[in-house]
Amino acid sequence: MLFRSAPCSCAPGRYCPHGSSTPEGVECPIGSFCSGGSADAILCTCAPGHFCAAGSAAAEGTPCTLGNFCIGGKENQVPCEAPAGHWCPAGTSVSTGQPCDAGFFCAGLQADKAPCSCAAGSSCEEGSATAEGAVVPQGFWAPGLTATKAPCEAEAGSYCPTATTSAAGVICPLGYYCAGQQA
Repeated sequence: MLFRSAPCSCAPGRYCPHGSSTPEGVECPIGSFCSGGSADAILCTCAPGHFCAAGSAAAEGTPCTLGNFCIGGKENQVPCEAPAGHWCPAGTSVSTGQPCDAGFFCAGLQADKAPCSCAAGSSCEEGSATAEGAVVPQGFWAPGLTATKAPCEAEAGSYCPTATTSAAGVICPLGYYCAGQQA
């Protein structure tokens, strides 16, 4: 009986482990990269925020997917543990993610950010955890929906109390005087 062996001819992302019976090899395992040909699988050295999925062909790996975080190296991506008001966009490297962007709210864990739907006089500032946002404080105003709060622009005789819906504020109440702006 004649035994033959020949070099593997794997495509990138594949390799021929010991005992291979075909030149196509097998898919590179998670945490490794395979350059193809007759090269062996090599442990990944990717940066934080990246991982080497099964079938990786480069040591840099790929960015973590939305809702996951990656510590880098040979480790696989892991589901995010973000608290409410935070999220894990693609490429996240810490389990708690990052604060939600202004104009959006974030439910936490693996959820994506979503546009706010605030009522007039409320806003979704950075780190918002609910679609309703929060009532704007005195000296500010907000038109609602996805807008963030803005400084009051009231003229003398007007002011911006809590939950103001207009940059011009409201007329000063009877028995009081108002200097305008954030008064």
